[in-house]
Amino acid sequence: MQAAPAAVQTFEQALKRMGPSLQKALPRHIDVERFMRIALSCVNRDPKLLACSQMSLVRAIMQAAQLGLEVASPLGEAYLVPFKGEVVLIIGYGGLVELATRTGRVTSVEARAVHERDLFAFRHGTDQSLEHVPYLGDEDAGNTVAVYAIARMKEGEPKFEVMSVADVQRIRAMSKQADGDAWTNNWDSMAAKTVVRRVAKLLPKSAEMARAIALDAKADAGESQDDDETRLDFGTVVQPAADASQRTGAAARVAGKVGAAGNGRRTEVVVKEPDGTETSIPPAAESVAAEGGGGAPEDAPPHSEASPAPPADAVPPPPPPPPLDRDAVIARCRAIITERAFGEQPTIKAVAPSVAAGTMLEQADDATLRGVARTLARYDASGELLALVTTK
Repeated sequence: MQAAPAAVQTFEQALKRMGPSLQKALPRHIDVERFMRIALSCVNRDPKLLACSQMSLVRAIMQAAQLGLEVASPLGEAYLVPFKGEVVLIIGYGGLVELATRTGRVTSVEARAVHERDLFAFRHGTDQSLEHVPYLGDEDAGNTVAVYAIARMKEGEPKFEVMSVADVQRIRAMSKQADGDAWTNNWDSMAAKTVVRRVAKLLPKSAEMARAIALDAKADAGESQDDDETRLDFGTVVQPAADASQRTGAAARVAGKVGAAGNGRRTEVVVKEPDGTETSIPPAAESVAAEGGGGAPEDAPPHSEASPAPPADAVPPPPPPPPLDRDAVIARCRAIITERAFGEQPTIKAVAPSVAAGTMLEQADDATLRGVARTLARYDASGELLALVTTK
């Protein structure tokens, strides 16, 4: 069953608008046109994807692009799966292998099944070993009794993990998608992925592998796969909520600028390229709290005699933050922007209710400067910027 032509055409137009963002996210070895064709083919084959939240569909495609994994291709790297009205990115066995070997420190990863008639023995400890001789006789090899994964290192001894069928089934039982198509129709592949994911914990860490495992774990737990890295590439406009408890609700649409969420303030970093184009970096979640997210808007009327007085046992407001070393914070912000390759001499401007658009960072108030710094701090491996703005 194919999706309706009109729906596919609408999605294709949205995909083309995402082209520049996808191009930035994809590794050099993946062609953006091929990636978009595969994504389009994927939704064309499965109309349930287009019936899901458009935001979740775009998010899943962007996440696959950022990880450099092709969706629904013969490589088995990643899949787009509809689940309770949301599109979920499922990392395949091939995707975990690709991410592990991409580090350059792992030469190969393989996963195999062990059957009843096979010769199989392994040992952990100071003298680890694993031996598997598959049965090749005329009779059936028997049921699967275990799966294992071996990662061969560029330097050092191979790493391996072994899981019994019962081990795999326990992992399956904890997944929200235990009865989904992946486990029901492709048990062998899911078992292989399960043991590869376990051996990955023994391998040299990479940001991409850590993120892929985290996204996969969220999918297993039935949790939203929304994350900061995705928002970095296409931004999010959050619907104003009726009250503070709803402000963290689902995003309404994909757009460039990040604005107010409910009654709170969000600081957005806008980097102006030398050619005049602008790139928006959405705020870190902690910057919302730092800037007073959840408080009254700045244009709210002051407390008057007609307004109810605060209760006697009201919690007093927190003390003001200590003085900010503005020069050091601004210098580090500029350094991080330059390191992120947003232009050789970028113009940085902060946008917040208290600062007019176009105001230079040097003229921003301390609250806005702290919010910008917290947004950029996630790209500061040294931790210096966060230390500069963290209150003691």
